[in-house]
Amino acid sequence: MGLIFAALTEQPAALRVAAATCKQWRQHAKDVGLLMHLVGSTPGNRHSGYLGTYIICNTFFHGRPSYVQLGDPGKMLWYSRKAGWFAGITPEAGKGRGRLCNDSYALAPQLITTPWEIQALPAVGGWEAAAGLRSGIDAEAELEASQHRKAADAQRAASAEMIYITSARGALTGLAAKCVGAFSRIPGAQYNWRPAYLKQRSSKIALWYDGRCWVGGAREELGRATGYLAAQDDAVAPELIAAPWQAFDSAAAGERWPEAPSVRCVTFGDGGLTPRRSQRSPGTQTPLRSR
Repeated sequence: MGLIFAALTEQPAALRVAAATCKQWRQHAKDVGLLMHLVGSTPGNRHSGYLGTYIICNTFFHGRPSYVQLGDPGKMLWYSRKAGWFAGITPEAGKGRGRLCNDSYALAPQLITTPWEIQALPAVGGWEAAAGLRSGIDAEAELEASQHRKAADAQRAASAEMIYITSARGALTGLAAKCVGAFSRIPGAQYNWRPAYLKQRSSKIALWYDGRCWVGGAREELGRATGYLAAQDDAVAPELIAAPWQAFDSAAAGERWPEAPSVRCVTFGDGGLTPRRSQRSPGTQTPLRSR
């Protein structure tokens, strides 16, 4: 398309660029397979839910293919013009935002040679280097992605039947305080390939994953990005959440979603109630930042 446009407008420079792009595609088209693997490690294991195998789909953004994660179609990998490659939630596909990014202009992710970056901790903001992360289609990457997918599937299958949202006395007020208590898993219910839970003493309150965050809120909002309590974490089960929780505060003068450091998601484990609590720095996280 670029080659045709350049020819019609008689722009020599644009014609040369478009021709070079076409030549690159001819050289690498045979290497763009159906599957692509995002493997390695991320700082603090953050956003590790985006590691794994991606399958090519029929949507192109700015002349590059896009990919959907195998086993979790809520996650995609795409190219955004002038911003590079991104891994993020499906509704954001094509935009210059996400959880993982690489400013490479490569025609396909397996051709990327520059370092990947990850969305930084809320207290820091911006992006930080993820030197242990890489994208590829080689056998080693395929094996590592397969192992990661199996581990995630096992964690998902073993998600707790009952979880508890706890908080220090008086730390939560208003609607967020309604989310404290015991929750039971809803049989057969899944939202964005993760289990959903209903509060035991109040069937009006539920817990679910909206594709970007774990959310505690009104039952009628199940699956939506609307609630009273949230943790921006991709954990496959709520008891595995490591990110700090945030509580909606309608009375706050500034930040409406301040961090709630005392909030924990706990479950009964060996030897009693075992908390899975965040080790991350305090801070606040607004909706996904753009580059």
